[in-house]
Amino acid sequence: MKFKDVTYDDLVSLNIALDFNRDDQVSLILYNIYRRFYTEYLIKKLRLLDYDKLLQELNIENNDLDFYKRYSSDYLKYIFIRNNLYVSKLTNEEKDYLLRNENSDLNEEIESFIERTYKRVINGFGDNHYCFYGKQIKPYAAKSDMIVIGIYDDKYDLIINNRVNEIGLSIESKMDNVKVLTYKKNTYEEEDIFPIRR
Repeated sequence: MKFKDVTYDDLVSLNIALDFNRDDQVSLILYNIYRRFYTEYLIKKLRLLDYDKLLQELNIENNDLDFYKRYSSDYLKYIFIRNNLYVSKLTNEEKDYLLRNENSDLNEEIESFIERTYKRVINGFGDNHYCFYGKQIKPYAAKSDMIVIGIYDDKYDLIINNRVNEIGLSIESKMDNVKVLTYKKNTYEEEDIFPIRR
């Protein structure tokens, strides 16, 4: 899979660049390698391409590409991975492993590496901390070590919204620590987020 590289300025906009400075090209390379493997791992583990095709059949438009949508959009149009990645949490040995595998394709060994490390890498705030993925209200919070998947759904149609909800629940059922949120735009151009209803 081919992925667009994230730039330092992209990370500044998310406050992730606090993890390293502008001249730290190695950390930026590590970030991009890890992001590629993490994304490929989730696409495979959660069958995100299959769900993306189901969402496409609902004729949902997805024109508003923020950072998370833009950098998940190489293969996914309606689904995006919402986690920030903190590669500084990797050990020196793990960083060396990534650099040695920069040009590798996802394989069982790399999948195992991601499974062992991702909770630490997505957890920027420590154990038992919650992150907000949009408005700072409780329904839109997730533990900072959870995988958070977004679905963009521009329709205010009950049938479509129920189908999107079913797809979200199906994605959540693939792993124990996955939360799916549906993002919409309201008439005031503010982002509304709707947690998948259980």
